Amino acid sequence: MTANGRIHYGMMRRLRASFLTVSLGSLTLATPLPAARAAASDPAPSVDMTDLRPIAPNILVAQDRRISLVPNVGIISGRKAILVVDTGLGRANGERVYQAALRIANGRRIYVTTTHFHPEHSFGAIAFPPSSLIMNAAQLDELREKGPAYLTLFRGISAGAKAALADTAPVETAITYTGRHILDLGGTTVELREAPAHTRGDQIIFVRGSRILFTGDLAETNYFPVLIDKDSSGTKWIDVLGQLIALRPSAIVPGHGEITDKRLLNDVRQMLIWMRTEVDRSVRQNMPESEMITHIEAAAKSRYPEWDNSQYLNYDIRSFRDEAMARCKRNPRCAADR
Repeated sequence: MTANGRIHYGMMRRLRASFLTVSLGSLTLATPLPAARAAASDPAPSVDMTDLRPIAPNILVAQDRRISLVPNVGIISGRKAILVVDTGLGRANGERVYQAALRIANGRRIYVTTTHFHPEHSFGAIAFPPSSLIMNAAQLDELREKGPAYLTLFRGISAGAKAALADTAPVETAITYTGRHILDLGGTTVELREAPAHTRGDQIIFVRGSRILFTGDLAETNYFPVLIDKDSSGTKWIDVLGQLIALRPSAIVPGHGEITDKRLLNDVRQMLIWMRTEVDRSVRQNMPESEMITHIEAAAKSRYPEWDNSQYLNYDIRSFRDEAMARCKRNPRCAADR
């Protein structure tokens, strides 16, 4: 999930208000889902399937054009089947993606998968036949638990988001897996792998022959990571990115932002390591939370001046602080240092 620019703070306040009135059951978010700015001039959150970029002989990508609530959408082809990666926000976007997939498949079987349950990545799946959807079991569980609340919240982001989510609901998948799943498309082998960090159900998609990696929101070009959910973990994120670097991908298709190379993984990982180190130091110094956030936010903006999503930095810092405080409770030496 990305803001694609600076957030509109009036919308942030309205999101907070809507969060307080939505019945969430067991769902707990670290923040009430500040998903996007809502300026009247924002383009509609529409996936453009008319301009597909070939990044390998058998892989096409519809790029997000850095538009709010639009993901990068991939289509991976084999002799027997194709795999669609992410579906856009709501039924109308999903229908555009599905119609493009039908044309490209030309009679071959169509599979669709989503990198995580957030609505701009997964809620377009409603336009696909239920038998075509495959995802990891953790993502399905998270979708069942949080999907209805996220649907309500995203409808409140903007008029464009509300329109995109008309006649839309979270959908069940026909095929689930745990750990990893190998999908043979016919001459093209794709590995789906669980990689929880941004959400509990994150998965990556790795095309083995061409070594193209679809990361979802685990890596976004020139965006700060977003740790807003109770299931988000910066420390897990660091570990996951290390595992993805070990795959030696030839190119990265991020959840949002420009297609790039493996340096993106290292850039995001080093940023998270830096922030965790700064937060740990502040906790050991018993720095007040508000002072910690102010100090580290300013340092992050100075260190990464080209990165968007800076409005989420306070949530990222709080998430790392919670982890640091939990470690201190288990470590007498840390408590003594404080």
